[in-house]
Formats: sequence, C-alpha cells, structure tokens
Amino acid sequence: MSLSSTPRLRRLQVDFQSLQDRFSGHSHVSIASAGTHTAPERYEVEFRLRGLVLDGDQPVHRDIHTVELTLPRDYPRARPHCIPLEPIFHPNISDHFDCFCRPGSWSVGISLADVVAALER
Repeated sequence: MSLSSTPRLRRLQVDFQSLQDRFSGHSHVSIASAGTHTAPERYEVEFRLRGLVLDGDQPVHRDIHTVELTLPRDYPRARPHCIPLEPIFHPNISDHFDCFCRPGSWSVGISLADVVAALER
C-alpha cells in the first residue's frame, strides 16, 4: 500500500485543501502550513480580530492573535492541539495549559476548517 493511500494521509490532504478553499482570501483569517505542501501536520493561524490581553491586571485590546494548530500522531481519532502563541485574555482559554477549550467531545467528522471557524468566533 502506498503512503498516499493511508487513511491518515488522505485526511491530512483533505483538511489542507478544505482550509485553503474556506480561508483563502479571508478578511480575518490567514493560515500558513508547515511541513509537506499537501499534507501538513502543523499550521499557524492568524486571526485579525479585536480581542483582549492582560497588561498587568488590566485587559487591553489587541487586533491580531496567532494560534498554532498541531495534529497529533493519532489524528483524526485525537483532537488537534490549538495553542495561542501570545498571551490572550479569554474565558475559553486555559491559563495553566495555554490551550483552547472546546466544549463537547471530539469527533473524526469535525474538519480542521470547522475548528478554525470555531476559534474565529
């Protein structure tokens, strides 16, 4: 069996294409991939949206937020890791683990484009 026919690699390729189709030219989201060109396992996602960061104990606005989206070895059975690359002040982000909390359970039917769209909200 060729490597390109493995279910995981096919899923990575479908997710890559779906991210390109959905977010290419998007006004608030830019996605850069790392690794192979057609089946990356890591992405850097930039959101150009107003959000908050803490300056001491005071929240202040910031307009750009970057998240690293990493796919674990057992993806898609395991959920992707979404880690903010800068501090952010938000109720759905854990201070201790520095990762986004996603309500509900992970399902292999959730695409990376769906994950990015949920993070954008």
